[in-house]
Amino acid sequence: MSFKENLLTKIEIKKLAAQIIRSFSPRDDIMKIDKTAMQSLLKLSNYKVVKERDLELYIPSGLNSENKVLALDNGLAFYNTTIQDVVLRKSPTVREMVSIRNVIKILNDSKVVISKKAETVKIISREAIERLDLNFTESDIEQIRLEGTSSLENRYQDGALEALELFAELLGYVPCPGSLFIQGCKITGALEQTENNISTFGPIVIFSMINNELKLMNTKIKTRDRAGKELIGNIVTGQTSAHAENGEVFSFLKSQIPAQN
Repeated sequence: MSFKENLLTKIEIKKLAAQIIRSFSPRDDIMKIDKTAMQSLLKLSNYKVVKERDLELYIPSGLNSENKVLALDNGLAFYNTTIQDVVLRKSPTVREMVSIRNVIKILNDSKVVISKKAETVKIISREAIERLDLNFTESDIEQIRLEGTSSLENRYQDGALEALELFAELLGYVPCPGSLFIQGCKITGALEQTENNISTFGPIVIFSMINNELKLMNTKIKTRDRAGKELIGNIVTGQTSAHAENGEVFSFLKSQIPAQN
């Protein structure tokens, strides 16, 4: 795959991981993992499914598949043991439960569990990302800039948002804090924590979904600063001049990405 395709896959992996982790929060006192999202994440990693009894298990594809088993259920436990041992612990038969030794195994799996829930998701997503070739050239970044600029000029909003998302991933930009949210806008930028435990946000990239305009604030503001939110709003409406607009913003973002050796 191309660099752009690999970067989009990385973004998808991170979104799936976040979606799965959010599903661990109980609703109506019931915790239910987003199984569909987890299956999608596993498809993007190097795992294959094995179905035993009533269990859906996943093991690494290839030669190094022994003693690494993931059970796809609400616990999302990752085991450092064999498939047969996991089956015994998770779905024992009546005959198997007659053995005291087996009962002890079933009641205590701490010695074979690598991780559970969110930690398991982090392991799988990290492994999936490590499989991607994310090396790039100057021409790869220039292509993203050109596609983003062309999308803006042709009012192709999805293309402009995709380019913005790619640049945000490369630069470590994040969505704006809720305190700076402006209705009808996609706002992203660099979030930093100061020594005084004060969060700052900037540079700030603002995409107006209504006007199909991209603007840049090449400055930092405090995330809890009401005047900062007003400034963003004034830039959106044109009452205050932005540091760059539309295609110039993509050029700025490109300039912030260090060249790879």
